[in-house]
Formats: sequence, C-alpha cells, structure tokens
Amino acid sequence: FPVTIVQAGDKVKRYSLILFDFDASSLNARNLRVVEEIQSTKGIKITSILGATDKFGDSKRNAELALERAKAVGVLLKADPSIIKGNSAYEGTPNTLPEGRFYNRTVIIEAKEVGE
Repeated sequence: FPVTIVQAGDKVKRYSLILFDFDASSLNARNLRVVEEIQSTKGIKITSILGATDKFGDSKRNAELALERAKAVGVLLKADPSIIKGNSAYEGTPNTLPEGRFYNRTVIIEAKEVGE
C-alpha cells in the first residue's frame, strides 16, 4: 500500500492520502484508515508531510488549504511541526483533467525505515 523508494541510500515509504473534497481539509473514513495503518507500522520515522492542492483557484487560499491538509494529518500522527509543509500548485498528475485535479488534492507522507 505504500510505495517504497530509495533516497540517499535510505528506504523511504511514501503514503498518499487522497480524495479530499474540493476546498476541504477534513479526512474521510478511508483516509483515517490510512493514518491508522501508518500509526500501527513499526520501524518507521515520519520525515515529511506534504499537503497539496490542485493549481486552480485563489493562490492564497490554496496555500492555506494545502497546509491545513498537512496539519490535519500531522496532528493525528503526532508529527514534528517542522516537517509539515504545503504545496499550493501540486501536479503529481496533470491538472488539465478533473481526475488529475482530484488526485492532486492530497497529503503525501514519507517515512524512513529505521528498523524495529
């Protein structure tokens, strides 16, 4: 369910929380299950929480919303506030299609494998 990548020789698990409603930062039941899964995973250290929005709409509101999404997840994961960031013009998928904009309304969590 997470994607494992290698960064600077470290194994990093990347989790995506998707399906935020337009202009919303509340987590639905599916996303809460993802958070619970991360909380129950042994041997990881959360290193980054990035909240994102699509690039449409008011840029100031998008910046606020991206950070709100990241903070909502960060609070649940009891994350260090310094690793919580927002990206108000995220383009993990193209913003030109409605589906792309939908998938860009997300939070991406990266966790370094540290052993058990």
